[in-house]
Amino acid sequence: MKNIIFNYSLSLLLALVVFAFSGFSQIEYTVYDFSDEFENSQQNARAAFPSPEGGYLVFGNTGADFFGDTSKVFVLKTDESGVVEWSNVIGLDTKINYFNSVIKTPANTFMAVGHHKEVVSFSEPLHQLIAQFDETGSANWLMYHDWEWDDELEGIIQENNGSGFVVIGTTQSYGAGSPNQFNIFMMKTDENGNEITKTVLDGGYDDFGYAVTYGVGGGYMFASVFESGKSLRDLYFIRTNENLDTIWTKRIDASGSDYPFSIERTSDNKYIVAGQTNSYGASRDALLLKIDDNGNVDWIKTFGGDQDDYAFDVIETQNNHYLLCGKSKSWTNESQVYIVKTDTDGNEIWSEIITYENSSNVYSVYETSMNHFLLAGYCEKPSGENKAMIIDLTDLSSAVEDKQVNNDFSLLSCYPNPYKNEATVKYCLNKKSNVHLSICNIMGVEIKTFVNEMQVQGEYQVKIQKLDLSPGIYFYKLSNGHYSQVKKMTIIK
Repeated sequence: MKNIIFNYSLSLLLALVVFAFSGFSQIEYTVYDFSDEFENSQQNARAAFPSPEGGYLVFGNTGADFFGDTSKVFVLKTDESGVVEWSNVIGLDTKINYFNSVIKTPANTFMAVGHHKEVVSFSEPLHQLIAQFDETGSANWLMYHDWEWDDELEGIIQENNGSGFVVIGTTQSYGAGSPNQFNIFMMKTDENGNEITKTVLDGGYDDFGYAVTYGVGGGYMFASVFESGKSLRDLYFIRTNENLDTIWTKRIDASGSDYPFSIERTSDNKYIVAGQTNSYGASRDALLLKIDDNGNVDWIKTFGGDQDDYAFDVIETQNNHYLLCGKSKSWTNESQVYIVKTDTDGNEIWSEIITYENSSNVYSVYETSMNHFLLAGYCEKPSGENKAMIIDLTDLSSAVEDKQVNNDFSLLSCYPNPYKNEATVKYCLNKKSNVHLSICNIMGVEIKTFVNEMQVQGEYQVKIQKLDLSPGIYFYKLSNGHYSQVKKMTIIK
């Protein structure tokens, strides 16, 4: 069994720059590409976790053509070097299984949800799939809920009391307009995936359920989409009690179509949501928003450039930042992995484009330890085939950033980053300061100054051009004679 390993790491020189510059941001990562593991041509990884035996456990899908209904689910185990030790494809050739998401529960089991077809046929309806795996990656059980029409599961968590599970998905079998319309449903199951109760919510058109998290003080919070018109889809949040009785719903009516692919309760008893929007920002951007337990919006942030950008997952890190991941086409010819780290107010700390093969994407992120993450997705090969991959990533910036003490100013972001010709640097002065904004090379040598003057308190935006700089890694540095902040920027062709 072979897999392809691509390692991106800092040189010793660049590593030294990390400690020389307060506020510097940089990552180190390794890509594990499982191109040779399965006979079927199309693959993706939906989640990856550290194995208690060392190495990684990876869950995903494989099939000759996912849209042609040939998919099977898989789980594989690697050693600490990413070399596959074993893999298991689950499902008969006459049946279809597909995972949309996989989580690790507080009980140290792995729960997966998606869809199932009893017969390999385009006309056969989709049924819900819930599966449980133990710590070794072995399947404990697979449960199929055989309703009449197309039904799909997208999100799952273990019940608050640990006795069962709570899921969210989309149904054509129940609700207004069935079977011609899609409706949101939430369901509670026992510990073996058997239905205990469900709630169906519907609007005037097609509505879709995506993600679930624990409610503040009990119950659950669900993230979904309400279709307010044939071309408009709004963010729709549903707060329930333990029995899935609706406490309130909140629809964020905006100008375009918005999608909440992930939701997580935060340490300050609110909720962070990631997705995609064309209602906010300049184009179809990655979306990050924060809401309170009454559905009120604290803030909405967008990330990306002038092409399609997605955030498929978000987590609150152990040092109370937010990390979102997905894909972006704004700075490369084809979509590539896109990762953004923000502070608790949604302000960008750093962002990265990880370019791998023809294109790449990640669906999920899991924090294995402080500043260490596993991401799962796929890459597209020159042949056009998608292959499962995971990324083992370390955030080298956090240890430096978290020690910073500076109340004079904040260096907020560089947008876009990476950039081709021109970018905008944003910063905020908390008091009147003698501001010096410059670009440095990886040696820390200043090569261009953009601001060198006294400025009053307030927020500033400065345009910076590529000028005659070659493509590569640089740093933008803000200082006032007492403090300095430095963050990475990348210039591309």
